Amino acid sequence: MKRVFFGLALAVLLAAGASAQAPQGYLPPEAVDAARVVGPPPAAGSPEEAADLAAYRAGASAAGTPRWALAREDDSLAMGVVMKRYACALDADIDPARAPALVRLLNRTLADADAISRGAKQTYKRPRPFATDDPAAPLCVDIPAERRPTSSPTYPSGHGTVGALWGLVLTQAAPERAAPVAERSRTFVESRQVCRLHYPSDLRAGERLGGVIFARLQSSPEYQADLAAARAEIAAAPKPQDCPG
Repeated sequence: MKRVFFGLALAVLLAAGASAQAPQGYLPPEAVDAARVVGPPPAAGSPEEAADLAAYRAGASAAGTPRWALAREDDSLAMGVVMKRYACALDADIDPARAPALVRLLNRTLADADAISRGAKQTYKRPRPFATDDPAAPLCVDIPAERRPTSSPTYPSGHGTVGALWGLVLTQAAPERAAPVAERSRTFVESRQVCRLHYPSDLRAGERLGGVIFARLQSSPEYQADLAAARAEIAAAPKPQDCPG
């Protein structure tokens, strides 16, 4: 089945399940002024924009490689996939059905990342790097040529925002696994550049925004309650059997 990139808003619905109501974040969307946090994208004709374009064009060489395949897998934000993605980093083989607090924690922070980053996207309306590119240019997800010019804005990256946010949230839930969680989160974020769906500056802006959202979450009692319960679920989970080294 072909997959089509619809952005984080649809991913929230998919992660919640087709028949379930989309989860609400812990924060109101106006809790973070995302446009102010990330600032404007690189100006047209600037050295920063030139570096973004060069990185995007160079990314075509990764098509068909194992890293390209991993980036394609990293496109999914469904909870079962997310749990497998972080299993080795957390040293925990987590069944979503047996970890309701962790699923809730990740779904609600995903909703926060989506709602808050959307404001900045609509402020700056930076086109995707592939919007005016050759329709045959490789992307790691299937986006029909006719949809490429009208795809959602690219800055800041929603996946970059939630990748940074989840890295911090999961580090807080399993602090003894901070290093591998951070490494897997960096790989997840960089997958968006490998996929040729974002410029590097989109990702860095998303990472900044994810960090600010994380800081604001610390004052949410609901977040803290889910975090404590998720910490217990991670600690009780069996160890994964197929992790390298």
